[in-house]
Amino acid sequence: SGIMLTFSLLSLFMFGMFKEKAFLYFAFITLNFIIFFLHQNWVFGTLFSYHSEWRDEYIPQIASSFTNIFIYLFLAEHVKLHRLYPSLNRFYLAITILTATIIFPIWEMGVDLGMSRTYHRYLSLFWVFTTFGILIYLVIKKNKSARILLISGGILIIGAVLDTLSMMGLIPATFWTFRNSLQMGVVVFSGTLFYSLFIKFNDIRIQAQQLEERNELKNKFFTNISHEFRTPLTLMLGPIEQLLEKTQDSTDKNLLGIAHRNAKRQLRLVNQLLDLSKLEAGEMKLQASENNFSRFLRGIVYAYESSAQQRNIDIEVDTPKTDVTLWFDREKMEKICYNILTNAFKFTPSGGQVSVKLAKQKNMAHLQISDTGQGIPAEHLESVFDRFFQVDAGKNDMQVGSGIGLPLVKELVELHHGTIRLESIVGKGTTVHIYFPLGKAHLKEEEIILDPEIIPDTPEISTLEIPESSTQSLTAKPLPNKTPRILIVEDNDDVRAFIRQRLAHAYRIIEAIDGEAGLTMALDKMPDLIISDVMMPKSNGYELCRAIKSDVRTSHIPVILLTAKSAPEEKHTGLESGADDFITKPFDSKELTLRVDNLIQNRRKFLSGITPSISLKPSELATNSVDQNFLTQALEIVEANLADENFNIDHLSRELSMSRPNLNRKFRALLDQSTNQFIQSIRLQRAADMLRQNTGSVSEIAFQTGFSSAAYFVKCFKQQYGETPGNFVKNQ
Repeated sequence: SGIMLTFSLLSLFMFGMFKEKAFLYFAFITLNFIIFFLHQNWVFGTLFSYHSEWRDEYIPQIASSFTNIFIYLFLAEHVKLHRLYPSLNRFYLAITILTATIIFPIWEMGVDLGMSRTYHRYLSLFWVFTTFGILIYLVIKKNKSARILLISGGILIIGAVLDTLSMMGLIPATFWTFRNSLQMGVVVFSGTLFYSLFIKFNDIRIQAQQLEERNELKNKFFTNISHEFRTPLTLMLGPIEQLLEKTQDSTDKNLLGIAHRNAKRQLRLVNQLLDLSKLEAGEMKLQASENNFSRFLRGIVYAYESSAQQRNIDIEVDTPKTDVTLWFDREKMEKICYNILTNAFKFTPSGGQVSVKLAKQKNMAHLQISDTGQGIPAEHLESVFDRFFQVDAGKNDMQVGSGIGLPLVKELVELHHGTIRLESIVGKGTTVHIYFPLGKAHLKEEEIILDPEIIPDTPEISTLEIPESSTQSLTAKPLPNKTPRILIVEDNDDVRAFIRQRLAHAYRIIEAIDGEAGLTMALDKMPDLIISDVMMPKSNGYELCRAIKSDVRTSHIPVILLTAKSAPEEKHTGLESGADDFITKPFDSKELTLRVDNLIQNRRKFLSGITPSISLKPSELATNSVDQNFLTQALEIVEANLADENFNIDHLSRELSMSRPNLNRKFRALLDQSTNQFIQSIRLQRAADMLRQNTGSVSEIAFQTGFSSAAYFVKCFKQQYGETPGNFVKNQ
């Protein structure tokens, strides 16, 4: 019992240090052994002179039951039984619960103690063999963690079996080894397990040390690579800014503006990475001074007013009549406010509202920033402050951020000894609550700067990258109506403007900002080609492409998908959705132009090869099953009404459940014919077949194919086949 107590106390100490549940379970196993052995050696009888059934009979059975439970918990945790073998874990758990609890209903039934003890021993024996069998099975499955358990558990099981059999009278109890087999088995079992736990503790210590070393290497890497990024970004921004000052051409100025905005955005992301690495390494220090926080906050918010007007977003700021004085680091507070306000503007649609409210609450300053944007799903609220966490835009109606801004905000708020929390409802908006303590009692001496003049200069105050309105359309010469129309579906204004600039000289351009708007635009305008990003809100590029290709009205439109994901499976998914081409970002603008030109020209060449005199075969004229089915259905409808001279475009559009304009666009796209030309070409083809077979006179065939007069039939036939019906028959 003394040995068991030593093991138990050491295990509890290790559990307190490392929070590994295996140590806790082992401690309870040894405690139950202590209770069992104290009873077996009459220690309870010495301590408690009065006779008690609980003391003499119930306590050892209860201790044995709890031992079974904690051995199960220890084994399951040590070998990860619940994760690796869930079915086996459920079976073992059921056997353990049955063995541990069966004594209680037996007692309730009034069974005498001797019989109760016998039932419990038989069940315990069955549980012992089950445990032994599970360990053997795990070792056969080459589970390394089970090997040491089999060695120690095997000794314990053998000791328990011999002890149980001897007490049941099934084997002689005269041998000293049999009478003390359980005690020896328990000591060896506990010692072996304690050694294995010690090894595990050492492994945990080594893993923690390796993790710390990896974190240090990661921080150094981020710091070094961020500095490496800053040099080329600086060399890009300088020349671009000089060219912006000198350039007068509006097109060049627009392109340089796109480059300048995105280079600055990249520089800001690099700076945020550097800030995160400094915070993690404990190198970023708070430099707080006493300032008028109300005035500071109003200055930040007012910087967004111009952008709010351009984007038709209402922005409000509400501060107390009495100014709120706060101890804060101006540079870091700018980053906090900037990141939250930028997110609010980013996810708030036109016509929405962003509100900023400051209030005093007891000893705290409460900053509340709300928007009426798309909101954050409840399952993601706890994760948005995790570094590099991003909502999957391919599966959710969420735009994707960098996963850097909000984690940095949280770190900076906590550096100010404040707290931050989010409230959000999908479709209604998000509210950020930040609480800063008033006064300076919470600040350390080294965090306080009493002289404002020595506060480091903060260039961000004058160069905040306020979200800008959508890039203005580039001026281009008006193009003829027959010029191919291209739909660009992209949620990034600058990318959309860049693609537009490359194609506007040769194509009519229409635009949509997300997949849902893109589908609506495609159905309304029927473009000749669609260029779509993959990662977009509301409906991603894959969903848009599948919708386009599965709708008979738009299935003929070629689709080019753009994506920043370069993995092969992403390309496979794009092609499986029906895309005609797939381009990875960053893309060569010349390559994009060439691919667009090729798809448009190939379609033109194909249509130019179709003449009204050629027999219409859907399998040869359509590249997908939807278009083939459409042409087949159209042919069958026209042929079924061939002799009806009143059958016209209206009848065909009703039969196909399409409007006249959409039906006409569909035939133009597939056959370069109007709907009326399609109907007439079918009539004339069937008339030519009948003339070849000599099934009647020219007049009879004209009426059988839906022409109201023989003269009009002869005129149309000559236009399509270059000769009169009479000469056509002679030349066959």
